[in-house]
Amino acid sequence: HLAARIMRTTDETEPRIQQLWQHVFSRQPTTDEVSDAHAFLQTSLESQQSLETTWLSLCQARLLTNEFRYVD
Repeated sequence: HLAARIMRTTDETEPRIQQLWQHVFSRQPTTDEVSDAHAFLQTSLESQQSLETTWLSLCQARLLTNEFRYVD
């Protein structure tokens, strides 16, 4: 699945976020989106979620956005 694919590419968070946006939206994330993704990951990890579950949640959240679901 998407989260596993993203996690296999690198151990670094920023490149993973960039790759996720590229896969889902076919573009690079904005500075605000990168900050929001970092905050999401940090909050999830602080609540004792595993790294895999955290990335799975971020991927699912991106797939539920209007930008992914609807074409302008």
